[in-house]
Amino acid sequence: MPTLLLCRATPLLAEELERLPRPMVPVSLGDDVVARAIVDLPTVELTQLAFNLGRAFGDCTLRVEETALVPKPAPAPPAADPWALAKEGLFEEAEKLLAGTSLDSAGRDRLRVFLGSGNARAIVFACHVAASTQWKSIAVNLRSVLGHADPEVRIAAVTAIGALAGPAMGSTVKPLTGDADPQVRAAAEAAMKALGW
Repeated sequence: MPTLLLCRATPLLAEELERLPRPMVPVSLGDDVVARAIVDLPTVELTQLAFNLGRAFGDCTLRVEETALVPKPAPAPPAADPWALAKEGLFEEAEKLLAGTSLDSAGRDRLRVFLGSGNARAIVFACHVAASTQWKSIAVNLRSVLGHADPEVRIAAVTAIGALAGPAMGSTVKPLTGDADPQVRAAAEAAMKALGW
């Protein structure tokens, strides 16, 4: 958008300020600029304004500066829906979005569905999100997957129980310290310590 500048070495006098046509406004920007107007006028009207300024202020010079257009920033992409991502099987991405948040009742219901789905990756996701959101009351429900065939599920469940439960869950976790999988055993031992056993 062009800026029309009225320039001279001395400031405008009070009587000159009264003759200043609109949209010109008095300014003191230095560089001898005494008035300016940021205009978005058709060329004919811009020329008429410049002509009127030239007649009213014969001892001034006029300058037109074209200000660079600053591009508008791109709109932010819509926030990803972690539940839609999880439904598509993008569990890691969904987990990152949910980490450290607080689950509302709808989120807790959705997590229960993943926990009961039978899909090992979905159950691991549910365990990780339960732990990262500190949903302590789900710890009792996690017992149901401690015997799952997939060791990754057992590891995720026992780790979540260790993070969320109290000492009363120690007797539930203890059998996993003898699991056939060494990683499950290690996770169970860490959970037992976290539970105060």
